[in-house]
Amino acid sequence: RSGAVFGYLGLAGELLARIRAELLAGTTGTTGTTVKVILTGGVSQLPWIDELAGVDAIDPDLTLAGLAILAAEADAAAWTAPAHPAGRDAARTEGASSARPGVTVTGSRS
Repeated sequence: RSGAVFGYLGLAGELLARIRAELLAGTTGTTGTTVKVILTGGVSQLPWIDELAGVDAIDPDLTLAGLAILAAEADAAAWTAPAHPAGRDAARTEGASSARPGVTVTGSRS
């Protein structure tokens, strides 16, 4: 088991080092340029992950929280501004062709 743990740490550490070097390659002489590393997901909670150098933050739920925000924003945006001057219902009765060519809206959302 220790081979798998040390192997994973080595893999992740080398990836971080190479990505950091690549991102910083064009920033010679630029002050304040840093690369922040945030671990996400279930593996970030394992006890041996603390041995991984160069980690700035650990947030196991960051990806899921971001997806939830995007979904909420997309849902709100879909229902805030009507695409048709006469309103959303008028665009639906016309097949939405005046709002978006090639798009036909059927059904309704309740």
